[in-house]
Amino acid sequence: MLDVYFAIPVLDENKYLFKTLDCIAEQKCDRNIYVYICINQPDSWWYNENSDICRRNQELLLTLQKGYRDLDIHIIDKTSKGKGWEEKKGGVGVARKAVIDSILERAEDTDVLISMDADTSFDSNFVATIVNTFQTYTKIEALNIPYYHNLTGIEEQDRAMLRYELYLRNYMYNMLRINSPYAFTAFGSAIACFIKSYKAVGGFDSQTAGEDFYFLQKIVKYGKLKLYTSTTVYPSARYSDRVTFGTGTAIADFQTSNFSRYPIFHYKLFDSIANTYQLIDTIFEKDVDSILISFLQKHYKEEDLWTKLRNNYKTPASFRKAFHHKIDGLRLFQFLRYMQAELNESDDVCIRELVNVFHPNMSIVDEDFSLATSPIAMINELRDSFVLVENSMRIEQDIQNLTEKK
Repeated sequence: MLDVYFAIPVLDENKYLFKTLDCIAEQKCDRNIYVYICINQPDSWWYNENSDICRRNQELLLTLQKGYRDLDIHIIDKTSKGKGWEEKKGGVGVARKAVIDSILERAEDTDVLISMDADTSFDSNFVATIVNTFQTYTKIEALNIPYYHNLTGIEEQDRAMLRYELYLRNYMYNMLRINSPYAFTAFGSAIACFIKSYKAVGGFDSQTAGEDFYFLQKIVKYGKLKLYTSTTVYPSARYSDRVTFGTGTAIADFQTSNFSRYPIFHYKLFDSIANTYQLIDTIFEKDVDSILISFLQKHYKEEDLWTKLRNNYKTPASFRKAFHHKIDGLRLFQFLRYMQAELNESDDVCIRELVNVFHPNMSIVDEDFSLATSPIAMINELRDSFVLVENSMRIEQDIQNLTEKK
């Protein structure tokens, strides 16, 4: 019997968590569903200006201990005095790891783990769809669930959210377009995996943020990540400063016109990655130069990138795999960020040129299109067009990934 475990880190989520729990309670699924919640914050917050957060966490703890809608809830108390994290040693990554560690004490290897955030909603077929996907595609290790931020009706907030989502979708679109193995979107609430797969890759790391990215990267290096399923998560489009990057911090940054951390990468930078991908079999035989290779040599002070790989991987197929393990998603992201700063093109220009080259029929993007001034309805229409294209590309990538040998 395959059981399902939700893992939810919680910090000051009294306004949002119960909507997420309602979604879980309303699931149309004949599986046992267990909800593990880590309520957490640094212990020092009890004694500084953040003490109100601690008190709200305590209120939530006491409420959940009384039970909620007949859900099978298990609480990891990292909020009571003396139980919180040491200062600078906590964070969402630590909390997510702690809650899943508790799940591992009970779950079987064949059970399914759903990583969830406390401000996310989904429909009543969410769990059934995920379970059916894992039962149908038994060779996959994990699932990267499609996502969509709903509009709030608050223009400033919606404009910031749409800008962030276009940043994410532009990245995903281009990574899929160049057939990168690291084409995925890292949301803590958009990941499901087998328990055995979680164990095999060593689980989530204890970053203050970005643990979802590193986990998916490890999954890709280990086995098969499925990119599409016919269900969607709806993360909250709200301001937050509790993590160093992500939806909440992006919305906060954009509302102050700080766009530097989440640029719309120009499509030509992805072409540079694709050009290097096309040279992998040549690199197996001899050294070659490319923009990406020059970047790696310069910034990681490793002039000879390939001799060790050639010595250890004696066939083109094994070398290709080793190449992608070395030049992984993190290295590609670092390349994109550095080169985008050098390119110094605006987000509006990057969006317009992407659409003009690959989707010229999208009439909503013309020379006057602007993420800062165009109507919200127009930007949302562009977002929705990207959703349709991205989901189609996710399906195509799944067909390729799930039919080829790993």
